[in-house]
Amino acid sequence: MPGDGAVVPDDPDSHDFDPDKVAQGGGAGGVQDVPGAEWMAYGLMVVGWFILIRSIAQFLSARRHEQLVLQSPDRGLGTAVVAEGESSERVV
Repeated sequence: MPGDGAVVPDDPDSHDFDPDKVAQGGGAGGVQDVPGAEWMAYGLMVVGWFILIRSIAQFLSARRHEQLVLQSPDRGLGTAVVAEGESSERVV
């Protein structure tokens, strides 16, 4: 039941339109329908994810390196480091 002056076509599958008059962006959702600003947003998201993943990998690498340095008795130097007031038994 059409309401408010709606027109129901006799055969909804038959249509006659000029493709040049069809509005841009109202299509079937293809690649050509995405404006340039949206492409830039997707590109920035991809770059952001790469930066995030790289930062996490570098952080984990630094933590592993820190643990290796702390486990070595000379802390990576030629001689053991003993601070003032620190006993040699507590040297890491």
